[in-house]
Amino acid sequence: MPDLSPPNDDSSQNELMHQWLDNQRHDLQVQSQRIALSEKELEHNRSLSEKTIEVQLKDRSENRQCTRSILKQLLIFFGIIIFMLLLFGGYDIHAGKEAFLSEIIALVIELGKYLVGAVTGFFIAKSKYNSESTKSNSDE
Repeated sequence: MPDLSPPNDDSSQNELMHQWLDNQRHDLQVQSQRIALSEKELEHNRSLSEKTIEVQLKDRSENRQCTRSILKQLLIFFGIIIFMLLLFGGYDIHAGKEAFLSEIIALVIELGKYLVGAVTGFFIAKSKYNSESTKSNSDE
């Protein structure tokens, strides 16, 4: 019968040990590369997050500035309209046309009611739309 036991010579054990050490060295290199890639990924994610926050802050700042500009222009426009109505009313009183002036004032009050209703409806619809879009975003 042939002997099936493994050879016990030192050279095969040394070779096996070197191969095992090489495999361990290779595994450690792969792990260090994975760690380096993870660190790079985290760094890129951090820089992307910082840039996103910067862009959002800039966008919000520009949005607030645009809103202020529109509000300022709107106030100037309504100020001019009110000033013109006061001039027109003063002229009508001076010319003795109080009846015409009272009709104009009634018309302006009626238009003001419709304007207030339209603006109120707009803001109610806008807030409802924003709450629905926020709710649908949180559901996803």
